[in-house]
Order: sequence, then structure tokens, then C-alpha cells
Amino acid sequence: MKKILLMLLLIILIPSINDAQQFQLEQSMAIRGEDLTTDNLGNWIVINNDQITKFRSRDREPYFYSNKRLGRITSVDAMNPLKILVFYKDFSLIVFLDNTLSENGPSLQLQDLNMEQATVVCTSYDNGFWVFDQQNFLLVRYDRHINETTRIKNMHLIVGRTVEPDFMVEMDNRLYMNDPQSGIMVFDIFGTYFKTIPIKGLNKFQVMGDYIYYRNENNEFRWFDMKRLNDESFNIPLPTDCCDPRIEKNKLFILRRDTLNIFNIRQ
Repeated sequence: MKKILLMLLLIILIPSINDAQQFQLEQSMAIRGEDLTTDNLGNWIVINNDQITKFRSRDREPYFYSNKRLGRITSVDAMNPLKILVFYKDFSLIVFLDNTLSENGPSLQLQDLNMEQATVVCTSYDNGFWVFDQQNFLLVRYDRHINETTRIKNMHLIVGRTVEPDFMVEMDNRLYMNDPQSGIMVFDIFGTYFKTIPIKGLNKFQVMGDYIYYRNENNEFRWFDMKRLNDESFNIPLPTDCCDPRIEKNKLFILRRDTLNIFNIRQ
């Protein structure tokens, strides 16, 4: 039912937001950040070097997390807002945080799982997670108990080329893995490879229903319909110093180096 409601919302929303006049600035926040993500509760999370700041609304105090010992954060996956995954590539380490950005259990050393060169990780359903090992071209899913449930060996042979993924996300029983040179590879949760969507040059994107939202190399904010195979641009200019935009709960988030702009999407 939730998926049906989301699709109905997107069908209504997509045509209307392809017009700059449909984006109304709600607020601007002075904050330094390098990356931005959101969760399905409408919270927004700003990452700056080794610090995470989670905002719940303009009137509520934010939460903070930082671990100076681990240094720069590689990625944050907040698809599960109660178990946020924080990846430190330099240490091959995952830290899990709860909804207040407090550490949620012990950290996980990926080398202990025989991952020799973990380069990309993401959250999976039922408190699981995916890890890609670049050295062995190996993709593995682990469950909440750190038991291996899916293993894809020699992935370069399966997809027919050498890949160097830099981002992946799971959504609606599909795993989307980005390789800037070849596009977005799509797998199911059992590791079956379906196809590669030939959108190249990305380093991040957002999946909602049948749509992929992304910023291309020309700094255009675009959406790709995976069913109709349409690829169109939103008529909204992006600052050259912004990171990849996010859409969540009828809001558009655009983070610049020292400012976060939040727009209402009017239907």
C-alpha cells in the first residue's frame, strides 16, 4: 500500500515540479557541509569531514556525531533512520548510529569479514548491509547478525566488464550500484544482475519508486523513469558549488559549501 501511495504521489508530483516556479524557498541555513542525505522521516543530515549533523526541524536542536580518531567520513546511509550506517573507507570500518546519532552497538571491522579492500557499503533490508570488495570484485550482503546471505563472486565477469563502483543504495528489493564509467548496475536482493542503466559520470543519486534523481556532469538536476525510460531535466538552476540535491517529503534540499537551502515543492 505504501508503495502504491508513493507511486501515485510521484505521478502527480513529477510533471508539476518540472517548473522552477514550483520550488518555493522555505528556509536557508548557514552550515558548512560536503555532503547531504535524508531519511524517510524527513530529517536531513549534513556531513562535513568527520562530523555529522542531523536536523529534525528548524525549531528543534540538532544532533551531532564525530569521531576524530577515525577521521574523514566516506559515506552515510540513513535509509534506516534507527540504524544509520557510517562508513570510514580508510579504516575499512562501519559505525552504526541510532536516531539521536549515538553509537548503536560496536563498530564493525570489515577486514575481520575477509574484505580485503572494502570500497563501497550501504544499508540493506531488515538491518542488513552490503559490502563491495574492489580487490576481489566481490559483492556480499550480511544480515543483522553479520551472517553472509548473498555472495556475488567475480562480478566483473557477471556484468561483462571491470567495474569500480563508488556508490550504491538498496531500494524496494533492488540494489543500485554506480560505476561512473559504465552506469548504474541493478541487482535484486539475491544478487541476480538485471541490467546497467547507461547514466554515466555520476558519483551519487537518489532512488524513489521507479525514478532515479541525479545531477549530471553539466550540473543539471534530472530524473530518469526506469519504466518508461524517459530522462528529463528539472527546470531549476543548481549552484556550481552544491553537492547532489535530495528530495524528501515534498521538499528539495540543496547544500552549498556554507549554506543549505530548503524548498517546498508546490503541487
